[in-house]
Amino acid sequence: MSKLEDDYWNASDTKPFNFEEESLNDFSTKNEEKSVSDNFTEGLHRSFIPINSILTQQCLNKILDDEPTEIGVDIKPKVPISQTIKKLILGEPYTLDTYRSSQNKIDLLDAAISSGDGNAILAIVLFLVKTLKKSLAYKVLSTKPAAVEHYVNYLSVRLNTSELTDILTMTGHSANVGIKLFKIIVDNTSHSESTNTLLRKLQTLYSNHYRSGISDEKDSELLKSYIALLEWQLSVQKYANMSGVLGQPLNKCLSICCQHYWGEPEEHLHSPMKLTKAQNVSERQLHWIFLDVKSANESWEEILKMFIKNNWFGNKKVLGTSLNVENIIVKLGERQAPPYILENFLSLMEDSERSLSLATRYKCHRYIIEFYVSQKDRASLLNYKSKITPQSEDYFFLEKVLCSTVTKWKT
Repeated sequence: MSKLEDDYWNASDTKPFNFEEESLNDFSTKNEEKSVSDNFTEGLHRSFIPINSILTQQCLNKILDDEPTEIGVDIKPKVPISQTIKKLILGEPYTLDTYRSSQNKIDLLDAAISSGDGNAILAIVLFLVKTLKKSLAYKVLSTKPAAVEHYVNYLSVRLNTSELTDILTMTGHSANVGIKLFKIIVDNTSHSESTNTLLRKLQTLYSNHYRSGISDEKDSELLKSYIALLEWQLSVQKYANMSGVLGQPLNKCLSICCQHYWGEPEEHLHSPMKLTKAQNVSERQLHWIFLDVKSANESWEEILKMFIKNNWFGNKKVLGTSLNVENIIVKLGERQAPPYILENFLSLMEDSERSLSLATRYKCHRYIIEFYVSQKDRASLLNYKSKITPQSEDYFFLEKVLCSTVTKWKT
């Protein structure tokens, strides 16, 4: 190699490749990169700050509950509340999406309630329930009875018993849960379903909602009585004339018993007296059902025997029931009872003017004739004679009275 070439290599900044030096440099570079990465990761960890150091717990709760806070801006809806409610009432297109804060939603509900429109109230209630936390929505509804009423009716129609139970419980009406569910079960058990199915549903309801003692005591007794009635219906259907009792209300069951088994001993299952006692039916109610059934069947003598008794001395007829005697007469008159049946009850009325009016309405001629005779009013008898069919039994009776010399007439 020439001297010139030696000088070039000795003087040049260019260095020949050295495997050992490159390896050391590479290791150094990697260490530097790792140091930078570690520092960045450590910085990231240090950048996460607990949210409680920025917001108070109260503000955080309000944000989570969708309530306007002091730290935020409450965005006012573009459409006035009154205008939205008006559109709801008129059935025009509307939107509720612009009402985002809970206060806007409460104002919407108040405006709907003030309008008195059920559809508007329900629409806003459904909007609140959908867009607010359940606990907050129920808290708002608990102070709005009208809104709760519409929502409960809505849930009842849709058989949403779970939500219905929640809303009644959380708004302080837990005592009403059972009776609402009772009504839903009875109203929505189809006729094609057996009495056994209905009985099983009600027994389950009683176990779940009434044995705990939360529900109203009167409602509990009502449900127990209805369950007992269904059990009785299933037991007596084997008897003749009793197959029609299944699924019937209490008064219809009593009517069937009175019609076919009146007078049966109380220990007999199909006796009306046994059913009356089991269902706590008052004597007054039983007597009215008896009157209705027997008058429809024209069993007039049974009615007299049932309701007209002798007094203790046996010399005077008295009313043997707590029913109002005028109501009995009107019922018998509507069923076209014979005049002699009506006259037995007319004679028991204390108001003579009223009894005379009823006798005239139902053409109880003999009673009217005897009334004028008791008043010694010959003039009224002569006037009344024109209202009686000539040659009838009552006509001859009136002629005989007028010809009598025993009565001393005043007119």
